[in-house]
Amino acid sequence: MQNIPLESIIKRLRNSIPNNKLIIIMHKVSILIPLYNGIEFLQNCLDSIKRQTHEDWEIIIGVNGHDQNSDVFIQAKKHESDKIRVIHYQTRGKPNTMNAMVSDATHDIVCLLDVDDWWDPTKLADQLRFIDEYDVVGTHCYYIRNRRISGQPRIPVGEIKDFISCNPMISSSLMLHKADCRWNDVILDDYDLVLRLASENKRFYNVHKQLVYHRLHNQSAFNSKGNHRYVKETVENYKCMIENNRLDNGNEHRN
Repeated sequence: MQNIPLESIIKRLRNSIPNNKLIIIMHKVSILIPLYNGIEFLQNCLDSIKRQTHEDWEIIIGVNGHDQNSDVFIQAKKHESDKIRVIHYQTRGKPNTMNAMVSDATHDIVCLLDVDDWWDPTKLADQLRFIDEYDVVGTHCYYIRNRRISGQPRIPVGEIKDFISCNPMISSSLMLHKADCRWNDVILDDYDLVLRLASENKRFYNVHKQLVYHRLHNQSAFNSKGNHRYVKETVENYKCMIENNRLDNGNEHRN
């Protein structure tokens, strides 16, 4: 048998597969769905994952705030399969639940999805083309109100440089590496995560397509709790992190 170098085999394989397809084939994805409110939306949420053109994924549904005899937990357990795990967490608040869910995730690539949102079928495949070049990959989205598209957010697409004008990342669109998933127990935990990773010089990218459908209703956490009031505080914390990093780097150069 001819002894062919491994590098030659890899080169031949890359040349035989359409551009970017090899990256998509290699990655496995853990999808995290925290569940407190919104059990009535779970079926639609899961169906959108099952329709993904990239099929190498697992789902963790993390139930918190309900005991194991509750209707929410019992209904969620009905969706368990070889690719879907339903786990009961005795945690307080979404950030702590998310941290626990990450610990249970099997794969290095993690995606977030709120139970009342859903994805376009090519969402994972389109993002995976960028995840080896960028640390965090999101997508554009449509707003849904009363079962109809009601607009879309004004967020940047392509490589992200501005994190202060607004939160440029849609939470249910986020794809990132497991090692970067760590939430603080703060009001705007999703924006806080984005800003902390940005302060660590992580690279962000938003796919140009609307691949997430984000439901707007009175129970949406940001809309119902007036969390927009905390945006200024969160941004100020980010500026402090940037300044502290600058000072630390200056001290290292002097030493």
